[in-house]
Amino acid sequence: MIKRYVVTGMTCSACSSGIERAVKNLNGVALCEVSLMGKSMKVDFDDAVLPEENIFSTVKSLGYGIYNEGEEPVTKEKSQDKKLFIRFIISVCLLVPLMYVSMGHMWGAPVPFFIDPHEGNSCWFALYQAILSAVIIGVNYAFFKNGVVAVFKKVPNMDTLVALGSGVSFIYSLVLTVFIFLDKDAMHNAMNLHF
Repeated sequence: MIKRYVVTGMTCSACSSGIERAVKNLNGVALCEVSLMGKSMKVDFDDAVLPEENIFSTVKSLGYGIYNEGEEPVTKEKSQDKKLFIRFIISVCLLVPLMYVSMGHMWGAPVPFFIDPHEGNSCWFALYQAILSAVIIGVNYAFFKNGVVAVFKKVPNMDTLVALGSGVSFIYSLVLTVFIFLDKDAMHNAMNLHF
């Protein structure tokens, strides 16, 4: 039996190939083709061996939505796009002051004196960046959740790369922040933060 499905939540080719690989590994599947651009999946499977619910549960366990072709609720996808846009706007609004403080000294921009590490305020400098970064990570928590789930399901995707890159940078900078508060070469460590 050949069936077509609508798959939502894919963001990169690693997502589509991960879904394809997972569904192909199910017993009873002869063919599985996933289209990232078409947000669709075509599966040729033996319904006597493999119930359709298993295909649905496999795709959903990877963190994606799946619907029979023609049954997808359009409003859900529009609301997800709207949420993503709102998260983007919030992130940009927080990122601008974070980048100004963390990188402004590279082009000679004045940093407010109360967080200027050159004025002996390395602790406030690091704390300001840590708080803004933590809020940005909190707003974009979905990328981290999806990235970690993808690793454990053995189908890493773009969310995994985003979570790994920003997570490692955040943890590294957090360790340096602890050193700054312990007054271990505070000025040097403040200039090496990568929040």
